[in-house]
Amino acid sequence: MAEKKQTEKKQTEQQDLEKKLEKAKKELEELKEKVASSEPKPTTKEKPLVLTDKAKAMKKELDKQEKVEIFIPLENKEKEGVKTITLNGYPFHIKKGVRVKVPKQVAEVYYDSVASQAQAVADAQKKANNIEGK
Repeated sequence: MAEKKQTEKKQTEQQDLEKKLEKAKKELEELKEKVASSEPKPTTKEKPLVLTDKAKAMKKELDKQEKVEIFIPLENKEKEGVKTITLNGYPFHIKKGVRVKVPKQVAEVYYDSVASQAQAVADAQKKANNIEGK
């Protein structure tokens, strides 16, 4: 008889625990829903690229051109990056830190830009040296 009461007591305790577990699961789901609904939503949407007729014509021209290999180094402490060169409204994205083939005109624009920057640095250094009286 005592064994029967112990068994019944254990079953009752087991049922109580199962009810508490179910209640806790339900509360957890409600909390998850509440958190999900309170998360901030993105305020801006990425706009799709819309090319002008001029940009579309430039893309066609670039697609026909001979491809040449270039290498654009990463900037200080940059692990990866992209250099964008825009010709007549058409953006051409070039991955940095790896050798890539690009239309010849894109490579020319990039190298002209690098040369202009180098010349500007040299001119600034020359002016600085003149000011210092060297």
